[in-house]
Amino acid sequence: MQTLLVSLSAKHIHKSLAPWCLKAYCEAQTPALPVAILECTINELFEDILAQIVAYQPQICGFSCYIWNIELVSKLSHSLSILLPHCKQVLGGPEVSFEAPSWGDYCIQGSGEHAFYTLCQAIDKGESMPHLLRGTPLSLEQLPTPYTTAYFDSFAQGMMRHIQNQLLYVETSRGCPFACSYCLSSASKEALDTLSMPRVEVLLQQMVSAGASCIKFVDRTCNAQPARFLSLLEFVASLDTDCTFHFEVAPDLFMQDQLALIATLPAGRVQFEIGIQSLHDTTLRAIHRATDLSKSLTTIQTLTALGNAHVHVDLIAGLPDETLTTFKTGFNAILTTKPQMLQLGFLKLLKGTALRADAARWDIQCHQHPPYQVIHTSTMSYSDLRTLAAVEIIVDKFYNSGAFAHTLTLALSVFPDAFTLFETLSKVTELRAKLSMKRAYTALLDCLLRYLPYPEISHAITLDCLSHDPKGQLPDAIPHHRDKQAEATARHQFPQCRVEYFPLDGVRRLFNYAKKHPVSASYQVIVLDNDATLLPKIEQPSHL
Repeated sequence: MQTLLVSLSAKHIHKSLAPWCLKAYCEAQTPALPVAILECTINELFEDILAQIVAYQPQICGFSCYIWNIELVSKLSHSLSILLPHCKQVLGGPEVSFEAPSWGDYCIQGSGEHAFYTLCQAIDKGESMPHLLRGTPLSLEQLPTPYTTAYFDSFAQGMMRHIQNQLLYVETSRGCPFACSYCLSSASKEALDTLSMPRVEVLLQQMVSAGASCIKFVDRTCNAQPARFLSLLEFVASLDTDCTFHFEVAPDLFMQDQLALIATLPAGRVQFEIGIQSLHDTTLRAIHRATDLSKSLTTIQTLTALGNAHVHVDLIAGLPDETLTTFKTGFNAILTTKPQMLQLGFLKLLKGTALRADAARWDIQCHQHPPYQVIHTSTMSYSDLRTLAAVEIIVDKFYNSGAFAHTLTLALSVFPDAFTLFETLSKVTELRAKLSMKRAYTALLDCLLRYLPYPEISHAITLDCLSHDPKGQLPDAIPHHRDKQAEATARHQFPQCRVEYFPLDGVRRLFNYAKKHPVSASYQVIVLDNDATLLPKIEQPSHL
């Protein structure tokens, strides 16, 4: 029996773990019934994906359904029912776990490993099964590893070709101890289940040995159990690798011994995704999110001050009782802690969540199509949300890129707060996320000339541009002051460099393009002595 699992990821770099978990479990139970996997993305042509599935001629075809791929899965399903009428289509994943679709032959709700295997066995034997099946949660200790030879071999066959080019997911716990009403983790109501540390260590070592460059834990809150998280950090610290480990964490749960250990790690070894979501007390109570905000902000500031860990903070617009004013306050408070990235996201009323069921209480309206994004609440209008959407583009381009840090710091000297700065930029520029760096620097220059003198702006933009772009594509209005003679002198020590004279402070700076900081992504900047033979001062990467 030919069984095919179709993975439809958002991007090629995001290699879904779900089909490999199902494959590992099925083949561990019955090796004689192998499971094939077809890995595609939602950005590929519909007809190309359909043709590949048809070419397999599967008797069973499984889809993991998420908000980003459910519409594509629906289209494929309807076409496959015509082209492969005898193929049994099996749907699973969060988008069908709380509201079964009318299409597809079978729908598995909840944990899929055992249910999918049982269903495949029944189909192979010609036994009848109900359309809707409830998955039986199994302990992670009972499940076989998805990191098989086939899994690692698949990198060479995929679009990205090399394991170093992709983000690898690892699951060391399921369930969540918290009950945030907007989140699917609380909707599943599964108790927290963890994989033993010896098995975790084997998995991580296996992935690192295979050449992984970035490993992301899909655990909802990696530091929910302090002692276990400390052991995890200790093991990550012990590895001889340049791999980066990405953790989703709650900032108020950090312990001092964990922070002390993190301080000793090499730059880029770990990065933290911190879901603050809101800093408005009433909103946090409304979504059943218990957070020590004071400790959270202090912890984020501590982590960013270390300078060796990338810190990514999330805020969600459109939550209950959040107004544009309270959101601005939270936005500014987060940016005072100086994280490397601030993701300004928007509430999505996901199926199965308590907030979706209780949306009328807060007059929360959302789009009826995936991803069900909020368009209005009782305290935030559509116009307010559009304001934040415009700010989101500016923040992502100027702040999250890290390539404008000196210029933004300068701009903040004349703006009352960070939100006002980004809101102003969104109103006076016609920026889009894919704008070239040169045009972005030019637009920033044009905007800030209304508030600041040219010499200060050109100094900051030149410093930002040259420390992030070896091509040095400055705005046409900013002249180059390249010192090629000093470059020739310095190249015996720095083969890939550029020397630029800065008129504002009368300093020549060397940009070493052979050395990039793993957290700030900025190149090393060195202040030259007068004769360019002594290099006494290394300037540290800056961030707003």
